[in-house]
Amino acid sequence: MANDTTFTLPTGGITKLQELALAHADEGTLQDIRNSNALATDADKTEKGYFISLRLIGSICSLGTAVAVSYWGFAPPAAVLTTINEDIGKSSRIFLQLEYCFD
Repeated sequence: MANDTTFTLPTGGITKLQELALAHADEGTLQDIRNSNALATDADKTEKGYFISLRLIGSICSLGTAVAVSYWGFAPPAAVLTTINEDIGKSSRIFLQLEYCFD
């Protein structure tokens, strides 16, 4: 397929393998590459102080908090399920046990 858009890596070079892949790429792949290039930048092109900015540090902290909260939202109830199973007894219908857990 003919392509009028030049694709380059953020570092400025393109390898033979990438050149071959671009020559045989369909329009969806080319659009993915355009989107990737639009979102990518070199570290030396970022504004000074970006990596110590409140926005970046806040984003990283919020992602870490989300991971920790999701873990602790699962781990304690999962640890208690064996005790609940001993209290209510085994059942051949598992959906009844799950219903007790989520009521």
